[in-house]
Parts: sequence; structure tokens; C-alpha cells
Amino acid sequence: MRSAIAAGYESPVLHKNIGAALREEGKTDKALAEFLIAGETGSPHAYKIAGDLYAERGDTEKSMEMYRLGMEVAKKRGAVGTQDLAAHFKIGEILMKQNRHQEAFAVFQEAVEIGDTVASAHLNFGLRLLEAKKFTSAKKHLDRAVKLNRFSAPAHYHLALYYVRISDKQKALDALKRAVDIDPDYMDAKKRLEELRRQ
Repeated sequence: MRSAIAAGYESPVLHKNIGAALREEGKTDKALAEFLIAGETGSPHAYKIAGDLYAERGDTEKSMEMYRLGMEVAKKRGAVGTQDLAAHFKIGEILMKQNRHQEAFAVFQEAVEIGDTVASAHLNFGLRLLEAKKFTSAKKHLDRAVKLNRFSAPAHYHLALYYVRISDKQKALDALKRAVDIDPDYMDAKKRLEELRRQ
């Protein structure tokens, strides 16, 4: 691959592939360098991978920087997709862990605006809102996740958690039953369903 670069066939895909091979060999520093070159030459996904590598090292600030660079490249290319939603949620998660909740919710909200028809975007945001005890907003996004993908056991499960929080046992039971019907191996849902039935 290096000979292709030397011959003038440089491309983001080539650098990303070299980075992936180096990462697989455990050469993280060299892999990062390749992913950064791939990002600089137009690959938003390469920045996301670099962000993941920095996160693995515990460097959250550098990780967020990489995710943001990837989002900027995607926006410039008009190619915003599910990878960008993932980057938004990773940034949001980091901000939540740093107790920077307002910033996190702004990032989550942007992800939902980008991916309004993506069930997982609404599910993730709804879950974060539920954790923050913003119940009305949480329900709105959890309902949207279920509407967009009625076969999402996690969406029904988290909607059930919302109903538990507001003390609506019957609706919680119904949502948990749907989650288990969809995925009979969903252990968290089965456990919660049994607990709720015993109450």
C-alpha cells in the first residue's frame, strides 16, 4: 500500500486501510497517524476511528476533538449519516460523564435533528433524558423510537422504564411484554418483567 502512496495514488481510503492494518497489529500511534491523514484528506469515518482510539487511551478531550472534526468533514461533504450520529452520541456521553449536562443535551438534540427518522437516535436521547429525570421529553423520544421501529426490544424496554418512573405499572408491564415478545433472550427485560409482576 505504501508503494501506491509513493506512486501518487494517495486517498483517504488507502490511509484508512493502512491505519486499520496497523491498529490490528497493535501499532496504535502509527495507526492514529494514518487515520488523521485519512481524515484530513476527506474521511469523516477515519476521524471517528481516531476518536475511538483516543477514548481507549482515556484522552477524552482529544477524542471529542476527533469526533467533532469528523462531523465537520461529513457536513462539508453533505454526507451526514449514522457514523455522525454515533460521533454525536459519543461526544454526548463524554460530556455527561464530565457532568456537562447542558452541553451533552445540546449535542444529543443535534443528533436527533440530523437523524429524525433514525430510531436509535431517539432511543439514545430518550434514555439520557430519562436518566436526567426529564420525563416528558424522554417519553416523546422513546415514543418516537418505538414508532420508527416497532420491533426494537430496547425501545419498548426503555419506554417501560419510563412508565415505571411515573408509576404506571400496567403500561410498564405491557411495554416489557412487548420487549420480551420481540426478543425472548432479552434478559434485562425478562428480569424487570418478573420483578414488576411480583410487586
